[in-house]
Amino acid sequence: MIYPYSLTNGSFKKQNHMSYDNKNVPIVYMYGKNIDELNQIEAFFGVDLEEMKKFENEAFYDEKILKKGEHFFVLNFLFPNFEQETEDIEKLVTSIMLLIFQNKVIVYTDSKIQLVVTSIEQLEIHKPENLTTEILIHILPKIFDQMLKDLKEMKDDIDQVEGNLNDSGPVKPVFATLLSLKKRLMMLSITYNANKKVLDFIQAHLDVLKINSDENQQNIEYLYDTTDIMNQKVQGYDDFLKNLETLISNMSDYQLNAIMKTLTEISIMLTIPTIIYGFWGINVHLPFEKFNFGVILVFLISVIFTIAVWILLRRKKYL
Repeated sequence: MIYPYSLTNGSFKKQNHMSYDNKNVPIVYMYGKNIDELNQIEAFFGVDLEEMKKFENEAFYDEKILKKGEHFFVLNFLFPNFEQETEDIEKLVTSIMLLIFQNKVIVYTDSKIQLVVTSIEQLEIHKPENLTTEILIHILPKIFDQMLKDLKEMKDDIDQVEGNLNDSGPVKPVFATLLSLKKRLMMLSITYNANKKVLDFIQAHLDVLKINSDENQQNIEYLYDTTDIMNQKVQGYDDFLKNLETLISNMSDYQLNAIMKTLTEISIMLTIPTIIYGFWGINVHLPFEKFNFGVILVFLISVIFTIAVWILLRRKKYL
């Protein structure tokens, strides 16, 4: 699907009736894997999207030259994709690819990301003469802000794990949720560090991208600061989960020890009547063998001895 956007009074409006090759369409958002649409984009702009899509699951940046000699930049940022429930760790991250031409910006994603649509529609351009670089430098903070917001929401999931642990103990659902959180944190750490390399590329090409101004430099520094904050939060959450894992391990050991202690007590208590019944089972003359209520008396004796041994062991704090 292709969404062309025209610039009207400093903001962008989606224009379904306009083509992406229109000069009044400075930004195009496309998503999906429609072969015909991809071929049209490749033919018109002279780019090889298939080659670039090989890097869709990793941060990628490059400066390329078209056949007509025009330079353009490819920036591929990783973006968390936790809305999709999957066990495949690779699918927890998607990518947002930006192709920066002289007069046009193409944003491509594998599937529709509402954040991209919202970010484009909320853009306000103040310097139309540097339109493409203005789009780049203002759309990235919105993407990074959303990543930071999603990361903060993970705290609620961590708090829920802690609450379930307090309520139910180290049961199987707690372990499953904990494993899922660890996977997400690992992918977030990889995502942020990879995106920081793309920021380094932008920082190194400020003059070429024509964004070497004080305001744009502040936006770049803001992206770096946001990345550092996200990395610090990921590290903090990861440390907390490690402590939680240690707590769960200790609780499991305590529960196992309590179970084994109970089974040991039962085994010791059952040993006493077993000895007594074994003694009265010897094939010789024994007390109470001709007594009508001999069985009851033997049973009472076993109970008395069992209780006596239990009290003795309790006093000695062996049980």
